[in-house]
Amino acid sequence: MKVTFEGKVNGEANVRGAGRGTSRPPGRTVRALRKDIRRSARRIRRELKKHRRELREVRRELRRDIRRDIHRELYSDRFARFLRAAAAGGEPFREIAQGLLNEAVRTETTAGPVSGTLVEVGEDYMVIRESANTILLVPFANVVSIRPL
Repeated sequence: MKVTFEGKVNGEANVRGAGRGTSRPPGRTVRALRKDIRRSARRIRRELKKHRRELREVRRELRRDIRRDIHRELYSDRFARFLRAAAAGGEPFREIAQGLLNEAVRTETTAGPVSGTLVEVGEDYMVIRESANTILLVPFANVVSIRPL
């Protein structure tokens, strides 16, 4: 950050003995020097405030750019194709399940593993009998893998 001072800067102000045995320039009173210091401090505060505003604006722009990039990626054609493929992912499992009909299978689902006899294969689901009293309907959309036992 660059701080600039407007007006004249007297190089003799910091030299001892520049005016009547004191460190102040000749002809300047302490009151005038304090006033100059306050004025300079106000000027510096204004500059800092301006730079803070600029930094805030830069941060806002960066956040806006990041959001825009994320939005583009999330709603891109590539992502849409990925979602369509994931949604249509049940078709291969249906074919595998039809080949394993009336056999003991272990199916990994999004809810956990299921083991039993594959009893029926529907359009978008399969029926697994875990025990004599337990029958499960498993949608192909929730199937992760199917394998024979």
